[in-house]
Amino acid sequence: MIARSTGLGKNKLIANISDLKPEGDLLILHLETTEPQGWHLRAAMQVQDIPALIKGFMKPSIILFIIRCILFPKRNPKEPEEF
Repeated sequence: MIARSTGLGKNKLIANISDLKPEGDLLILHLETTEPQGWHLRAAMQVQDIPALIKGFMKPSIILFIIRCILFPKRNPKEPEEF
């Protein structure tokens, strides 16, 4: 996973999803960054965020993208300059 932040300037964080679990009324996404620093990041999704997340994953373009990535993984995927 690649993450960017306006606070990082043009730098990017390279991370792996390490866990996804419910805690109380939140769904916590745990990320372990590998570059430029080794950090443990957490993103807490609230109950009202989950329908938007599911709706986003149900879009035909996203479903096709996921299927294509699973069936035909690229060795050197293109990365956009800005996202």
